[in-house]
Amino acid sequence: MAPTGPLSAEYALFSGSKAASSFPDNIHNWFAALETLKHAAARERLLDGLDSMQRISLQLLEEWWALTEGTKGDAGQWILHQEGDSPQFALSTYKKQLFELWEMEFGFWKNYPGYPESFKSILFLTRQKAAETAAAYRIARTVYELSPLASSPHPFTKTRLNPLITEASLPACLEACSWLETSTRTSQYPYYLWDIQKQETVNDPEQNPPYLVISHTWGRWEIPGQKVRVSGVPWPVPCNRLFNVQEIPMVLSRVQFDVQYVWLDLVCIPQDGSPLQQIEIGRQADIFSSARYAAIWANQIHDWTGLRATIAWLGLRYLQVNERDAYHTMSIASAVETDAQQTTGLAKITVLGEGERQILDTTVEPDGWFTSLWTLQEACLQPDMFLCDRNMNVMTIENSDMPISLGFIIALAKSVANVPSTLPSGPLGLFCVLESSELYNLLDMSPLDVIIFGNRRYCRDTSRAVAIMSALGFTDWYTERNQEQSIDSYIEGRYPLEFVSEAKSKLGAMFFATMADGLEKQFVYDATHERIVEVRSVGTTLPFRRDLDQMIYCSIDGVGVVDHPSVQSWSIKPDGSVEMPQVGIIASWPQTEEADTVADIEAWIEGSLDNRQGKVVGLSEWLGSFRPASEKYAICLLRRSMAMCCGILVERVYGDSKTSRFVKIGYFSFVALKKYGYQDNIVHFPPTRAVDWQVL
Repeated sequence: MAPTGPLSAEYALFSGSKAASSFPDNIHNWFAALETLKHAAARERLLDGLDSMQRISLQLLEEWWALTEGTKGDAGQWILHQEGDSPQFALSTYKKQLFELWEMEFGFWKNYPGYPESFKSILFLTRQKAAETAAAYRIARTVYELSPLASSPHPFTKTRLNPLITEASLPACLEACSWLETSTRTSQYPYYLWDIQKQETVNDPEQNPPYLVISHTWGRWEIPGQKVRVSGVPWPVPCNRLFNVQEIPMVLSRVQFDVQYVWLDLVCIPQDGSPLQQIEIGRQADIFSSARYAAIWANQIHDWTGLRATIAWLGLRYLQVNERDAYHTMSIASAVETDAQQTTGLAKITVLGEGERQILDTTVEPDGWFTSLWTLQEACLQPDMFLCDRNMNVMTIENSDMPISLGFIIALAKSVANVPSTLPSGPLGLFCVLESSELYNLLDMSPLDVIIFGNRRYCRDTSRAVAIMSALGFTDWYTERNQEQSIDSYIEGRYPLEFVSEAKSKLGAMFFATMADGLEKQFVYDATHERIVEVRSVGTTLPFRRDLDQMIYCSIDGVGVVDHPSVQSWSIKPDGSVEMPQVGIIASWPQTEEADTVADIEAWIEGSLDNRQGKVVGLSEWLGSFRPASEKYAICLLRRSMAMCCGILVERVYGDSKTSRFVKIGYFSFVALKKYGYQDNIVHFPPTRAVDWQVL
């Protein structure tokens, strides 16, 4: 979904006033919206008229207004009177972040530089950050209020919202897979569901029934050639070494969600290689996004005692670091620290050496769910999945029945800044699992991130594209694929050309917006002439690698980007190289442009950060500062929010080929500033130039 406009403008349309052209108009719309939310029928009409992002944002602000005592609080007083500078809230991350959201939604946003394009992009990011902050604060506040050792009740307690309602309506992730087209996000229900009451697989039990979708992993533990009949399931079910599949009906009978139906792959997708199986595999985005609830079945975890203690430690740490103006945590610190020595069960942790427990000195073997490519896709489609142990007991906050989703846990872990150098076993394990699985990025993940992070996840190589395609929205190739295709024809041994080509077509320039460690290891240099003469491995522009020692990073988020027109002409070849008949050249060495590009430039070269930010640099001149005898170009990929230009750096490979061969050696970006001659802080694309290049 494209970034949407501010709430003040939407409320003006809702109320019929159409007045949102001044700060007083927006203040009026804010208080009018609060009044509307108090009345059930009007509230429903208002929320129904908003898109999902706007709806969540308004409810976040409603919660913030209640928890900060409305017009009696610092923010409320300033909104009423606008005297002096706006409050900064240096001691409260929650108040600061939510007030920033209020300013974006109801401030005088038409004064924002670059309105409306750049404003909408920043608004999207502000909304997501607010959702994460509110989720983390909600857990921390609840942990504190429910602790029997808390020295005194917090003043917010009297205005506390129902945590179960809040949890259901205010997710930690603003919108899962927001890049998916609306046409692929329509509700299409599974062909089969499991009926908990009847304990059997059923087809089309009723019109659009609410159901729970369950994510788990079993494929790498499958016992080849061994299938058994499971009571209530109309096909033989593959056996595995993790759990007894014949106990699935009993496990599902313990589901604690208020639904009659469940979707779990083994009992809802035929395991027979039939066309229906292929169809259902291709509809994972529909199946997961249409579910009322989603849960992770952690079938190797017996209970949540250790994880509950870790959440309590994180909640307390959050208040100590981020909410320093109101909470008295010393009375419960010692008990929480002791309990947090318990392991979470999410991974096997080995601390190297003796003494302090530090993340950098720790090896981790996460539970299989955190290393599967299939479950990465499912987590992207439903970031706010609840956690269930092997007996379907839901993970909740200590001393409460408030369930905690994966998204909330990630938001809380991300928000705990200045983590001590030594950690209790529980938090240490959780941080290691989130770090190794790349799930720290789940709440604001881009489609390019999904490809990059998926590169290190486990999957049978012939299934990698199928395991990830639904979360990306790259499924056209699947209906037209050659099922007999050999893995030897896969690019980098990872994905078929058809999948990669569709990824490039739909992602556009973002497909190439990556940085990589270790690229220089692929180049053969002629030391005498300071030139690259050969490349050991083709695919320097790709967001995935066969060599997992090469770390790949997404260089920019995909919000508010516009591609340079030349990128559309680029095509991926079967060997992983890119054919470029057209390019937009920002700078070159030797210099061929009339004038050098001067800006505060950041550039990453051959896996090392050469940070030029804050220094006035001529880009062509800088390209000549290393290997001056070699031909190099800065090629424009895209423009972000009108003001930032991003692209890749390529260098000629000197060989016998008649084609102009290059390799990608790095990435660059700069922001258009008026002091360097950019009018209105806008980057204008360079002209498209016809070339005959092959980037290896």
